Amino acid sequence: MRATSRGEKVFALSLGQILATLVSLFVGAILSRGMTYGDYATFRQTFLPYSLLAPFLALGIPQALFFFLPGQVREWRRYLLESLFWAFLVTLVFTLFLFLGGNTFIAGCFHNPNLKKTLPVLLLFVPASLVMGLLPPPMVVAGRVKALATFNILSRLLVGGITVGAFLLLSKNYLCSVVAQTVATSFAGVGALLLLFEVMGKGGGGKSFSLSSATGLILFAGPLGVASMCDVATLEVGKVIAASYTSTEAFAGALNRYLTLRRQTVGKGTQGKAPTKGDLEKLKSLGYL
Repeated sequence: MRATSRGEKVFALSLGQILATLVSLFVGAILSRGMTYGDYATFRQTFLPYSLLAPFLALGIPQALFFFLPGQVREWRRYLLESLFWAFLVTLVFTLFLFLGGNTFIAGCFHNPNLKKTLPVLLLFVPASLVMGLLPPPMVVAGRVKALATFNILSRLLVGGITVGAFLLLSKNYLCSVVAQTVATSFAGVGALLLLFEVMGKGGGGKSFSLSSATGLILFAGPLGVASMCDVATLEVGKVIAASYTSTEAFAGALNRYLTLRRQTVGKGTQGKAPTKGDLEKLKSLGYL
């Protein structure tokens, strides 16, 4: 029975991840074909800084919760408050960075002045994304994996549907799509926050929240965040370099070719394997080689 239950949990998480990936590919396909290269580059570059810095901004807390939560139900409420405290503090620091000229700095690095207008929307996107990142540990530890998979699917459908809907029905301008994705992510973040309080807010009777205990959490979690950032950097740093040393149109063209290749390979089990001769020929035909 335990093996079956575990298998069902793995299947639910895997299915949720696959469907979420398919939704992302669908959204990318619609936007990349309906926008000009410059507008699509602005849309993608707006969220690129967060994609690169997400593990650092999360401070390794999601990974640390997998260690702290099992067997300590009485302390869950304290861990929830500590995690939200650090998410708020990170958001505050990020807000100050943007207000002190961070958006101008990033726009200059990417040679895209339009980012000065779009990057401030991250003030809503970052806290919502950080809250959603806190959801998997308590849901998995509490045995609510199916609920987590359902939330992942529904939240991705919500974000994708609102983004594509705004693009098709309201405006094909990049700013409309950026705002739509941010607003939809904020709604999903509120849903994640409600689930967090439902699952973790029940724990009580343990230690109360204190700055010293919150500091202890971050001292343990910090190295995990740095390790996660190194993993993500291997995936995202190429996009950052491309955005920094090419025009917005060239950057969007490269993303479009990457998206095409990813759609053709998803589900075929080719990720992480050495490219075959056929793969190299496909890369050559798409303009990579």
